[in-house]
Amino acid sequence: MQTQVAPLSARAHRAAAPVALAPAAPAQVADVRRSDPWSERVDIAPLQHLVDMLAASIDRPVLLDDTSHRLLAHSGTGDHEFDAARVSSILRRKAPAAVVRHLRRQRIERLDGPRAVAGDDELGMKSSICCPIRWNGRLLGYLWVVDGDDPLDRRHLRECDAAARDVAALLHEQEFLAHASRHTQRRLLLGLLTGPPDEVERSAVEADRRGLLASGGAVVALTAEARGSGEAPVTDAVRKALEAASERCCRFVPTRHAMVGMHGDHAMLLLAVDEGRGATDPSRHAERLHACLLDAFERLPGWTPIVGIGPVVDGPLRAKESYERACAAARVARAMDDHGPVAHWDGLGVFRALSSIPADRVAGLADIHEGLARLAATPTGASLIATVETYLDLGADARAAATALHLHRSSLYYRLSKCEAVARVNLRDGRDRLGFHLALKLARLSGRHHLEGAAAAG
Repeated sequence: MQTQVAPLSARAHRAAAPVALAPAAPAQVADVRRSDPWSERVDIAPLQHLVDMLAASIDRPVLLDDTSHRLLAHSGTGDHEFDAARVSSILRRKAPAAVVRHLRRQRIERLDGPRAVAGDDELGMKSSICCPIRWNGRLLGYLWVVDGDDPLDRRHLRECDAAARDVAALLHEQEFLAHASRHTQRRLLLGLLTGPPDEVERSAVEADRRGLLASGGAVVALTAEARGSGEAPVTDAVRKALEAASERCCRFVPTRHAMVGMHGDHAMLLLAVDEGRGATDPSRHAERLHACLLDAFERLPGWTPIVGIGPVVDGPLRAKESYERACAAARVARAMDDHGPVAHWDGLGVFRALSSIPADRVAGLADIHEGLARLAATPTGASLIATVETYLDLGADARAAATALHLHRSSLYYRLSKCEAVARVNLRDGRDRLGFHLALKLARLSGRHHLEGAAAAG
């Protein structure tokens, strides 16, 4: 259990045993490279108060960083000055990369109490006291006190250590409240986008009462998912990357203009749209979401992020309509590269209708088109399918298809005639050509009949 700490004003006059500088504690290692999203939304005011009180009591400048060395609060300088490295941290709101590497080499993430950390003249960094902020052994941040040529005495070290515990209690409380709020938001978002009509109405009323989404305006839903190679199942790492990227994207949205959550293997976002405000433009946010996804998936090779955008609808009560169509857009983008990686429902064309056919309604290729099933079953079916699909995609332009497939025109005509014979279709007949073209697209869209081999064979 976390030790209760007296207020700082009382601690300053409290007698206690001398505090030794803490050795490294390997059992309490934390990954400082991992970013805690909630730390960018903490309430700074009480943290600033604690930092100012400590700085006034020990008469030294004080800084507070999170585990990624982003600045949360800093005191005034008083009779002392921050060194160049700390000034840079204050201006940038984050420690310079070279300073972070210097600190990691000294393994500060292993500390369990105050310790002197060596400076570096080349980095413009004076020696300082690092007080790790821990709650039940979990690292939440760092409290820094400029030390320099005038080391702190033991009484001041005790004050720094106790202040670090106060900060830890406050950060833990804020983290708990942030997680509770996030849980409520996700519950309401799930109700809005996936629930039956009565749950949609209840969720909309509660979301409005809690002020989670600007009321009275239009909304739009976005989805984020990932396409793996072959039939690779979505892993926990992929889900976490989708969640982290979606939450990061929402930090660029004005307050009360976004709700975000996970549903199964995809993330979902609901944005309030203000007419004339570029900050809530759906296409702009979809591109930003995709950029965040690309960044999150850098360490997940073999996965391609996909974003679906639904239509803008009037108010949260119709948000489910936008969400379902965003899912349909993502489904099309997942199956067909020429519609991704960011797919808008308004740009799907005929795939609006095709995407409404559930994948489980397609048990086999013969359910779509018997001729396509016969063609796929032949030894050369892959190359024939690639040929005819390219030909049809290019509007039955033989010259363009031959160029795209790197074929002589006579070879193209030979493949097309063989395709017609096996599939029993007449590509010169508009109805046959349309039916076969739609069958090819529905086969891909069904998700059960991957034609990657066919696409690569041309």
